[in-house]
Amino acid sequence: MDKSTQVLFLICLGYNYCNFISCICAMLKKILLVLVILAPSALYLYIVNREDKTEAPAEQMVPASNPPEYQTPDH
Repeated sequence: MDKSTQVLFLICLGYNYCNFISCICAMLKKILLVLVILAPSALYLYIVNREDKTEAPAEQMVPASNPPEYQTPDH
């Protein structure tokens, strides 16, 4: 490999490396944007599910009323 080919190779390698890095950065920005958009919904679902779990034991502690038992008539 002569000197000019080596220089050309290094220039192309550097360009592709920079292009690769910029592509990765663009992909990370898109992922971050999706996470920012979905974060409020995830937080809402977390809060709603947490409130349901705290209310469930209170409902279970209420004693269940037994249905009234009727005496069968004698014939």
